[in-house]
Amino acid sequence: MKKILIFIICLATVSDMVAQTIYKAYTFQTKEYKDGRWGNWSESSKCNIIVSLNDKEIIFLANNTPLVFTIIEQPPPETDNDGDIWVSYYCMDPNGDVCKIQQVILYSRNRSLQMYVKYTDMMFVYNIHPI
Repeated sequence: MKKILIFIICLATVSDMVAQTIYKAYTFQTKEYKDGRWGNWSESSKCNIIVSLNDKEIIFLANNTPLVFTIIEQPPPETDNDGDIWVSYYCMDPNGDVCKIQQVILYSRNRSLQMYVKYTDMMFVYNIHPI
C-alpha cells in the first residue's frame, strides 16, 4: 500500500511538471487606450522576465517579484489569416482586474513567439522564447 501511495504522489508531481511551460521574455512594448482609440506601440524595451504557464495560472517573474494571473477561462485556439495561432486565457490579476492574456505563434514571422496582456485601457506585448 505504501509503494502505491508513493507511486501516485510521484505520478502527480511529474504530471504537474509536464503541464508547465516556461518562457523568457526579452523585449516588451506597451500601448494605451485614450480618447476612444488605441495609441501607437511604445518603443521596444529590453527586459528580463520569466513567464511560467500552467493550466491554473500564468506567472510573470521580474526582479524576483511574482505577478500571478489566475486563469478563469481558456477558449479554443484561433488561427488568423496569416496562419498565426492565438491561444487566449481570460485571467484575474492580483488586484482582481480581469484581463486577456494571449500566447501567439507567429508562423508569418519565422515561428516567433509573443505574449500579450490586454486590459481595457492598456496592452503589453512580450517577445518570448521557451527555456
